[in-house]
Parts: sequence; C-alpha cells; structure tokens
Amino acid sequence: MIRCLPLRLAGVLLALATATVAGAQWPDRPVRVIVPYVSGAMGDTVSRLLAEELRVKLGQSVIVDNRPGANTIVAYEATTSAPRPTATRCWCPPSAPS
Repeated sequence: MIRCLPLRLAGVLLALATATVAGAQWPDRPVRVIVPYVSGAMGDTVSRLLAEELRVKLGQSVIVDNRPGANTIVAYEATTSAPRPTATRCWCPPSAPS
C-alpha cells in the first residue's frame, strides 16, 4: 500500500492541474491539502513534495495540514467540515472510510 501512495498522490496532482486548465481561475484562494499521516511519515513527505509542484503549477499557495488519527477519519471530517466553497482537498488512500 505504501508503494502505491506516491502514484496515487501524483494522480491527485494531475487532476488538480488539469482542473485549472478546464476552469477559469480556480483556485482563487490558497489550496489546503489535508494529509492523514503524522509529520515526517512517508505520506507526509510525498505530500509536501507534490504540494510544492502544485504550488508552482497553480501559482497559488498550497498548505499541507497533517490530521493523523482514527484510521484517517479525522482527516475526512476536517475535509467535509471545511467551509464551502473551498479549495480544501484530502489526500487519503482509497481504502480509507468514505
């Protein structure tokens, strides 16, 4: 599962970069990426590397917010409780609860 994480996160990066081409001026505010892993873990490190690439492509700040705990449920709740409309995304593995 850990070996697939960089590939999955790269897919998210590609999807967000493609959305900017299709959309007019998205995002118009900083992007907040919620990561369900502790700081320094492999998922966090990969997320920060991809967030930097995303920042360059979007021309907008990308904030990595670590929300570990409860088998990724804390991260999902933080994502779903973000005010709308928002540029908040959760980089969670597909096996996480939905």
